[in-house]
Amino acid sequence: MDDADTSDMNWKYTAIGTGVTALATLLATGPARYPDRGMTRPPAAAGSSPAVDVQQEAERLEARLRHLTRYEEPSRNLFRFEAKPASEVPPPAAGAPEEPPAPPAEAPAQPLPALTLIGAVFDGPDVSKPVTAILSTPSGVLLVREGDLIGSDLRVTTLDAEGVTVESTAGAPSFTIRFPSSR
Repeated sequence: MDDADTSDMNWKYTAIGTGVTALATLLATGPARYPDRGMTRPPAAAGSSPAVDVQQEAERLEARLRHLTRYEEPSRNLFRFEAKPASEVPPPAAGAPEEPPAPPAEAPAQPLPALTLIGAVFDGPDVSKPVTAILSTPSGVLLVREGDLIGSDLRVTTLDAEGVTVESTAGAPSFTIRFPSSR
């Protein structure tokens, strides 16, 4: 016999063995012994009919529903937006001198974008000069090289073993994103 015949016989013997075991179990335990589960009704009270019981039950449920309040529009609708009422500022006192307007503030510095340097790819044995930086941003992961744009206003200028230097195309000062220090 070769292996194919052996595997055919194995599944057949398994099926026969399972069937014989199930049959032997059924014969050994005998028929199921359950108490009589016949549907019996309690004896009806003299003079009452099922229709009257149903009618009484319907009246009881209807009386319960009358006490429920009607639907009212909620006081707060999350899908309707209304303008905030204007806060009333009291007018200045009649004799008080008016304050001169504040000098115009300088344009606020743009906040640095949330960029994290999470890795670098090196090409060849020279590990002092990475060829690609892996940056994590709120919108996902970026693979950047020197000269690549990050978004619409940042450009990678240098990529070295210390980190990535990024400059703004809008004229803001450049900044360096360093590798996380090993702990």
